Amino acid sequence: MANRVKGITVEINGSTTGLDKALKNVNTNIRNTSKALRDVERLLKIDPKNTELLAQKQKLLADAVGQTKDKLKQLQEAEKQAKAALESGDLGQDKYDALQREIIATENELKKLEQQQKDTEEVINGSTENMMDKFKEAGGSSRKLVEGVKEKWNQLKKSTKDAVDDMASRWNAWKKDTGQKIADTVSAAKQKFGEMKENAKSTFENMKTSIGQKLDQAKTAAGQKFEQMKGFARFVWNLPKLGIDAVTGIIEKVKGAIQKVKGFLDFKWSLPKIKLPHFNISGRFSLNSPDGRET
Repeated sequence: MANRVKGITVEINGSTTGLDKALKNVNTNIRNTSKALRDVERLLKIDPKNTELLAQKQKLLADAVGQTKDKLKQLQEAEKQAKAALESGDLGQDKYDALQREIIATENELKKLEQQQKDTEEVINGSTENMMDKFKEAGGSSRKLVEGVKEKWNQLKKSTKDAVDDMASRWNAWKKDTGQKIADTVSAAKQKFGEMKENAKSTFENMKTSIGQKLDQAKTAAGQKFEQMKGFARFVWNLPKLGIDAVTGIIEKVKGAIQKVKGFLDFKWSLPKIKLPHFNISGRFSLNSPDGRET
């Protein structure tokens, strides 16, 4: 086929192309259908009355007839253009004759396929008629069989419907029960979360209050100790003005106060080394007062 139309150009939708390329798709479809048809026919030789194979053959033949008609139509359109090209001298007689042979071959193939399609339909119809005849011969037995099948079918439909209705009822009940359980769980979780939130808030507030009170107490106590330390500093500053005995007594009191402060603040403390004044008495002893009067 390709050799017959090779070298012939046609115009399709305003574009000029080779006829062999224009027929490429339809020829591919025809080859695929023919291959499947040959496979079915091979199987039918083994089982000629197989209804599935007969149905497939009928369909494949219908496809092949349609595809071959499509090809023939394209060839006939190309033949019109080729005839005009032949008359104008743009196409040789050999190419035109080859196109004519391809058209004849395609027409013969179409007739063959249509005959096969008719024969297959007769076989299928004959098988159906034979089945109907056998069914009629069965007579009353067949009617009883049909009635029995109908009865069984109705019973099956009823039992199936009952089973489906029961399943739907169980499903709805499960959905309702499960949905309620989920709702209850969510509600309980929300309530528990609210309680935990309130407890945490209350605990936090109590902690703030307690810490604030402790800080205030510590601040007050520290202030008091600081005032004591300031008083002590003033005291140390005025030590040189005091007598030795007074200083010694005061130092002992200060040591006691420092021990108390250390117990509160827990720090190391030591008295500064203070040079105490030393008194040196020399001269005459007199009972006269400083103003010169005797006492």
